[in-house]
Amino acid sequence: MEPRFPEAQALVTEGSRIIGIGGHSDMAALAGSDCTTVDMQGGALFPGFNETHNHLSMYAVYRQYAYLGAAETIAELIHALKTHAATSDASVIVGYSYDDTLLKDGRQITRHDLDKVSTERPVVVIHISAHLGFLNSAGLQHYGITRDTPNPEGGEIHRDDAGPTGRLDEIAWFNIASQLKSPDFATYLKLLEESIKDFNSAGITAVHDAGLGLEGMPEIVYAAYKKLKSQGKLGLRVFLSLLPETFEAMKPEPLREMGDERLKLGGVKLFIDGSIQAETAALLEPYARHPDKKGELVMDVADFEAMVAKYHAAGHHLSIHGNGDAAIEAIITALEKAQEKHPQPDNRHMLIHSQMAHRSHLKRMRK
Repeated sequence: MEPRFPEAQALVTEGSRIIGIGGHSDMAALAGSDCTTVDMQGGALFPGFNETHNHLSMYAVYRQYAYLGAAETIAELIHALKTHAATSDASVIVGYSYDDTLLKDGRQITRHDLDKVSTERPVVVIHISAHLGFLNSAGLQHYGITRDTPNPEGGEIHRDDAGPTGRLDEIAWFNIASQLKSPDFATYLKLLEESIKDFNSAGITAVHDAGLGLEGMPEIVYAAYKKLKSQGKLGLRVFLSLLPETFEAMKPEPLREMGDERLKLGGVKLFIDGSIQAETAALLEPYARHPDKKGELVMDVADFEAMVAKYHAAGHHLSIHGNGDAAIEAIITALEKAQEKHPQPDNRHMLIHSQMAHRSHLKRMRK
């Protein structure tokens, strides 16, 4: 990672910082005689990965659920849910990481498929994008979704001639996700500790946990992070950004004035569109498979620009989710307007995903 030393014999640390890297003799001289030496026994030492966008706190919650990411058919998905249900006494059966692009069946699941898991207990399936959810008939009834339930702003309840199909998009899904039962503190603390070990095993040593509040229990999550830190069990550096409602409730100071190297709380996570996989990302041109569909922004543009300007003017870091090129255009324009009206000398805002950015967008980002 260091061009001058593509291969080195030793490195020296002081506190949490690397202060030297090079040959044995030079590093021994730099470290001095009172240093602690760790012999790698011929092994290799690599830099850890900094995962700049993830949802570690949500992943910890998901560990309680049925993993569906390996299902290649609807039958396999149903089997995984049934197996989980047989060992869980939870009132709602939940599965996560469902990926319709892996299914050999060539279609999305419906409530009728999930009714094969249970006709009595609600079944909830979380799409791999986390922007879609799927319910069985008991789930639709449990959460009060009927033929006559209106679509919420920024979301869609999919329907056919018989009523809701079980698929919920964006805000329609988030409204249900927020009602899933949260684990208590002791349970979540253990889940988070295990999740951090999973991240470490993949070489990840720093994360941006983007969107405290998405898991529906921000106080428990933050308390668990602090507890692990105090116990010396926080095996990575964590920066937590917050959903606006969580941010307003917790009132952190501007990012540059708070936190420490191990656990930092601050900054705001905003959403302006959905996901490419779910075809809810906002595009300038229609989706190839659906010429009548371009996705949509999940917020009114004027409201979004006002929110961006508010946090930018106060000096807070913004992490903004934008997948489609229409969304990216809206984000860059909002940031340009905010900077023009409220100049900040050291902007560190982040445009998350940016899957459909044009070259012209990249040039404007660079400014």
